[in-house]
Amino acid sequence: ETMSGASAAKCCVCNEKKDSPFISLGTRACHQECLRCSACQAIIKRSLCEKDGKFLCLDCFQSLHGRNCAGCGQYMIGEVVAVSGKEFHPACFCCDHCKNPISAATGRYTELHGKRACQDCRPLLCRVCNCKCSESDLKMADGMFHRECLKCHMCSVQLGADNCEVFNHKTFCKEHAAEARGHSLNLAQGCAACGEAIGDDGLLAMDKQYHRACFVCVICRRPLTGKFSEENGKFYCIEDYKDLFGLNCYGCGEEISHKYLVVNGNKYHSECARCALCMHAFKAGQYMYMPGVRVRVHPQCVKCAGCGAAFSAQDACYMKPNQTDAFCAKCKPADGVHLSLLPALKSKEVSDAVAEAQEEQHLKQQQQQQ
Repeated sequence: ETMSGASAAKCCVCNEKKDSPFISLGTRACHQECLRCSACQAIIKRSLCEKDGKFLCLDCFQSLHGRNCAGCGQYMIGEVVAVSGKEFHPACFCCDHCKNPISAATGRYTELHGKRACQDCRPLLCRVCNCKCSESDLKMADGMFHRECLKCHMCSVQLGADNCEVFNHKTFCKEHAAEARGHSLNLAQGCAACGEAIGDDGLLAMDKQYHRACFVCVICRRPLTGKFSEENGKFYCIEDYKDLFGLNCYGCGEEISHKYLVVNGNKYHSECARCALCMHAFKAGQYMYMPGVRVRVHPQCVKCAGCGAAFSAQDACYMKPNQTDAFCAKCKPADGVHLSLLPALKSKEVSDAVAEAQEEQHLKQQQQQQ
């Protein structure tokens, strides 16, 4: 659209007012000879494009910033169909069999061996090769099959309708179908985390399948690519699992992975809780004297260092702090400390400690919500 020089404002390109015709650009105006493509410098006479404040002709805009159709390879302007990271002209995204366009909004389709099939064509195609079938081909519960395509994917034996199973668009004999299901992702089922379809980036874990990006630690949300731990259907990286549920021996400091003993509220490997006198390990159900933080003794191993008398569970026992010499009431030293028998030792499984930690965590979450 042109306007007279008298009524025109200054040119938005050269910032001058001339008598030559102006081109109206909405709230701006430009001399016709100033409206040039910033890339090829040609005067733009039609199809003006603007990018980052610069004018471009249509050809330069498409070559610099345009998008190519994944179907025909030509530039796209206006409406596009985006599918799996690719973009198409609406007319180019079509069924490879009937050539009818597939609507991005309402159309459903399947893709096998690089060929798309609309919902109308899919029932007529062989489930193995994705090509059209005839009336003489086999019609089974899983769809149509060419007779020559009905072979076991693993052993190549010819199959019939009575001994064929379909898994992940492939046909198997009954023996190899069970083997394939046990070691392969099931493309007919979605990700156990997000529910979306599983592709080549899936993995199997605890009899379920996941996208690799969805298989993450419930605490730090990082993908689990190496060793991991599982509790009540939740997955943890090793570091977070140890922080939440991990047990360390109070004696040696190493991780506890099996049964352990609880001694005065502390947890020990069974072999780390030993009598300081006889050096034999304590067993579940036994009592002990504990004169020091890391000094433990069997009651039957204790004798009075003064008179040599043996102790019974009813006798009072006195020991100096962090020493193993015991004294009866008659021989007790001035700095002797009275010791009581500790309760019977308890043996627990690591799963017991995990359950206790989970319950403690659950209570903390409830308190925070309140």
